[in-house]
Amino acid sequence: MANNNSQMAGTNSHFELRSLEERSVHELEDENLVSHGSIIRKTQSLDAAPQRSFSIAGSEDFDRNYVLNSMLRSIKVVLFSAKINLLVPCGFLAILVDLLTSHHGWVFLLSLLGIIPLAERLGWATEQLAFYTGATVGGLLNATFGNATELIISIHAMRSGMIRVVQQSLLGSILSNMLLVLGCAFFSGGIVHSNKEQVFNKSNAVMNSGLLLMAVMGLLFPAVLHSTHTELHFGKSELALSRFSSCIMLVAYAAYLFFQLKSENNLYAPVNEVQAYLYDGYFSNVNKTTHIIPHSTNCKIHHSVVGLRSCISEGAIIEDSLLMGADYYETDADRRFLAAKGSVPIGIGKNSHIKRAIIDKNARIGDNVKIINSDNVQEAARETDGYFIKSGIVTVIKDALVPSGTVI
Repeated sequence: MANNNSQMAGTNSHFELRSLEERSVHELEDENLVSHGSIIRKTQSLDAAPQRSFSIAGSEDFDRNYVLNSMLRSIKVVLFSAKINLLVPCGFLAILVDLLTSHHGWVFLLSLLGIIPLAERLGWATEQLAFYTGATVGGLLNATFGNATELIISIHAMRSGMIRVVQQSLLGSILSNMLLVLGCAFFSGGIVHSNKEQVFNKSNAVMNSGLLLMAVMGLLFPAVLHSTHTELHFGKSELALSRFSSCIMLVAYAAYLFFQLKSENNLYAPVNEVQAYLYDGYFSNVNKTTHIIPHSTNCKIHHSVVGLRSCISEGAIIEDSLLMGADYYETDADRRFLAAKGSVPIGIGKNSHIKRAIIDKNARIGDNVKIINSDNVQEAARETDGYFIKSGIVTVIKDALVPSGTVI
């Protein structure tokens, strides 16, 4: 009998690898099996101890392997997802050429080629962060870290005493942002989309132009004071005015960040000129904001509101409903991992039908789910199942999980 119980313990311990919750349940079952005698209990405890430690070690190994594989996948995406990354070795070649030769022209050319993919990857990384932080924080990250390369070069030049180079670099950057970048955007946009009027955020344009103009004035006033020789104390007045202008610009930038983060109508909110990612679906009387609906999706959304970061899968039908969206995005890797575990990702699953319902944030609706209240129930409190019905309208609560095949 001891052998049989040992086999049961081994079987139960095998199930322990699945989750911490299941392990606690099977441990209780082991204790009930051996409660008939002290000898059997001792044998069971001796057999189960190394198996439980093996279970914990196996879980830790699985977690470490999952984290390591995720890191390797991320590194692979960062390094090999863009063909322009083939220019990355040019940066190392520039260092070698600078150390071994005196050909400054080649050093400049190789450095220029090597810095292009790094700048592109920096912009790509901030765009990926925007999927999780939202349009406001993502836009601020893109605007701030997009100039990280220029900031590093300016700091290095200042430490080398090349103040004039830093001044000209800042002035050139400001003028290029005010004139070159904006002009090229309008010009290329008019060529690509020649059949329609371009739309942009007027408040955003006014705000950025005002900040750039303030930066130009901060550089211009000390230069005017120096050129006209009207300073009260030679050298000191120019330096004091320059430092004062720097403080004013820092305060203005801090106020700009505070305004962006606290304002409800942020300037980096996307302008819905063209509803991207909505190609193969059928939409009628839909209020749409930023969401994920794949290009190949054949779904129908009628007289509904689709909230921020909503994810609607293929074959779904949404009628007379409100989808609150989600607080964050789940990457494709996360969604595949959840599907492999048999769990349900955030959003609406394949071939699901939702009618006259409210889907709160972060709800996980499985495949082939029907939330249509076919029995016309007027009142029902089913919070334990993740929903309730009031006045005939089904409301799926926040963070609820509706398994695949459920009919409400």
